[in-house]
Amino acid sequence: GKTYPAVAPVDLKVGAREFVGIVGPTGCGKSTLLNVAAGLLTPATGDALVFGTRLAGLNRHAGYLFQQDAIMPWKTARDNIAIALEVSGTPRAEAVERMRLALDTFVL
Repeated sequence: GKTYPAVAPVDLKVGAREFVGIVGPTGCGKSTLLNVAAGLLTPATGDALVFGTRLAGLNRHAGYLFQQDAIMPWKTARDNIAIALEVSGTPRAEAVERMRLALDTFVL
C-alpha cells in the first residue's frame, strides 16, 4: 500500500540553443522526467511548464525519440518520417514535402 515518488521535485530550465543530457542509473527517473516534459505523463504534483505556460497534453515544442525503436517496418524510411506529421493532422502532400525538406537539411 505504500507509494514512492518516481522523481523527486525537479526545477529544470533549458535555454535557447542549449543541449542537455540527462544521465543516471537505471530506475532513477530519467524516462519519467522526459515523459512528463513531452506531455506523455502528467505530474502527480506540481506542473510542467513550457515557455512559462503550464503543459496540458502533448508538448508540441519538443521532439521525442523513444528508447525502443518505434518504426513501422512495412513502411519506407521516408514514410516513417512523414507519419509523425500525418497523425498530427498534416495533409499527406504537405507531410511528404516537409519530410523531403527535412531530409535535404539533415542528410548529406
